[in-house]
Amino acid sequence: MTFILEERKRFLSRELRSRLFTYLFLFYSFAAYFVQFYKELKRKLFNQPIEYEIPYNLTDCLALITGGSGEIGLSCAKRLMKKNCYVVIATIPNYGQTQDELQQQLENELSEYRQNLWEVQRLDLGSFESINKFVQVFKKSNRNIDLLINNAGVFLIPFSVTEDGYEKHLGINYLGHCLLTLNLMPVLKPSKASLKWRRKANFGGNSKIVNIASYIHRCVFPNFNDYNNLNPVNMKDKESYSMYLAYSYSKLLMIAFNFYLSNHVLSKSTDAPEIVTLHPGINGTRLVFNSSINDYFPAARFENLLRNKLMWKSDVGASFVMHAAFSKEFKNEKDVYLEFFEQVKPNKICSDKQFQKKTFCRTIKLLSEHLDKSSNLAK
Repeated sequence: MTFILEERKRFLSRELRSRLFTYLFLFYSFAAYFVQFYKELKRKLFNQPIEYEIPYNLTDCLALITGGSGEIGLSCAKRLMKKNCYVVIATIPNYGQTQDELQQQLENELSEYRQNLWEVQRLDLGSFESINKFVQVFKKSNRNIDLLINNAGVFLIPFSVTEDGYEKHLGINYLGHCLLTLNLMPVLKPSKASLKWRRKANFGGNSKIVNIASYIHRCVFPNFNDYNNLNPVNMKDKESYSMYLAYSYSKLLMIAFNFYLSNHVLSKSTDAPEIVTLHPGINGTRLVFNSSINDYFPAARFENLLRNKLMWKSDVGASFVMHAAFSKEFKNEKDVYLEFFEQVKPNKICSDKQFQKKTFCRTIKLLSEHLDKSSNLAK
């Protein structure tokens, strides 16, 4: 009887924890919207458009965008191609779509751009095997990467696991991008040809990694920093699962991991890529309207109103990404996190040196079997 009561108490505690975090997530979602509204109003008052134009001709540059067939990813690709940058769209077909159908879709959507300015490659961030296969194929092409945009992700999906057994928010949003970034590190450097315009523009000779995070990472409080009660990189306990916590934590971990990578690993090399992480704003994309947020707020029912009046279009999100990639405002700085064109401090957990190190070391340990064996990180 005592055992049953203890189990019941534990279950209620998990259920209450999940419910409280759901409300916390929704509160921060609305807070993010009001901050966005305030920033937009402020820029309008001072006649500052929410727009960023790439100031360079990117001939001979190569950009790789994960999830490049989605709204923000595709908008980024179009902006880059307008400046003559070659774009590798690394993605998987949408549900029910074949690879050939995806190719045809992109040909239609990118018809105004030269065919020799882009290519699409299959990359499933929920599969370590797919990631390493993609990396091997890319390395064999003997090309370098000027810009890596880690854009792909999932948002508020019911409990499910990746091919490797990790909860999907953590596996795709976080672990998949970590593995991809680390194994691409040897080719994350500008080509000799692109170095010419970089010198002329005084832009520097380092490649750039841009990670898409979220304002919502702020709703993870310090008391969640507990590796015993909450395993942040291997959620397999379905009973205590919260999609809201999983999504938020995946973005928090991305920031902390990249802060440590930039400060303590890549800082030893002069030609290492620079890293910037940003919140791209609240955009009216399919990712939002197809998510489980509809369980609490009928977003899909008011899609037209939200898309056209209350949310930013994906092109605005792409402006933030391009600003992160090409602005000189935070050149050579560490711990760069941006919101609405401004460098701000993220959740204080991300700046906790101990948390950064724990997150990084634990992640490397989990990925060790899949890391490039020539990398020091695999040891």
